[in-house]
Formats: sequence, structure tokens, C-alpha cells
Amino acid sequence: MRRSAASHRIDPGTKKHPPLEDTAVNIPDVLAELRTEFERYEAALLRNDVPVLNDYFWNSAETVRYGLAEHSLGIAAVHAARAELAPVPADRRLQRTVITTFGRDAGSVSTEFQAPGSPLVGRQTQTWIRFAGRWRIVAAHVSTADPARLRRY
Repeated sequence: MRRSAASHRIDPGTKKHPPLEDTAVNIPDVLAELRTEFERYEAALLRNDVPVLNDYFWNSAETVRYGLAEHSLGIAAVHAARAELAPVPADRRLQRTVITTFGRDAGSVSTEFQAPGSPLVGRQTQTWIRFAGRWRIVAAHVSTADPARLRRY
């Protein structure tokens, strides 16, 4: 049985989160919200809209982004790397996108991408948290794999 959204908040008496098994997964309206934010992020990525991309990341020294050829630890490093990164191909295609939400304020997005002309399969994973009503990426990872060596289970 899933509990109401109110039961997923920190208990004010103990300051503890409820056990994970008590957290509702993929609440429809929350899932739709995160999907919309991810789609907006992807559109900004395809436009190379750096200010919008930067705004999607949590403004914190604890933010992490591992890119194809860089490790960015902290929001200043994320911004510095983004300023130097080449734009992604505007015609890249996403596939096998999986969005999962946990309660009302946390979620993950995992997707594969294919850039035309590249034989590699790209993978992108993001952890999203809602802070003060706004979804932010707190951790991200991008990598590629040779499809000849990629095993799917």
C-alpha cells in the first residue's frame, strides 16, 4: 500500500526520513513534472543554451558532473567545463529513456543517445532533487561505449 505524499516528509520529531520502502515510486504528477524538466534540459542542450543548462544544476559545492572527458566537482567546475564544452550534435537521438521518481522530491533519469555519424552509444544519467519547488540536477554522468563490446541484459 502506498502512503500519502505527506507521509514521505522528514518526521519533525525524529528528523529522520521514512524508510525507502515506504516511499511512493513514480507518483504520476511528479513523474510528469520531472519528464517535462528533463525534456526542457535536453532542448537547452541541443540549442547549447549554456545559461539554461547551468541553471538546471544545483548551486552547490557538492554538485558532481562526470562528462566524456572531464570531471566537474562543484558548481563552479560544472560552469567552467560547460563554458568550454563543444555543443552536442543538434540531431542526436535519445533512446531507452528511463525516468523514475521517489516520493515527491527525488528522481533519476537514465537515457542512451546516438549522434549521427558516430558509431558509439552514449549514456547519460542524472540524479534530480526538488529544492524549494524547483527541480535541479545534483549529479550527472555521461559516457560512451563501443556497441560491438556493449552487452545488454
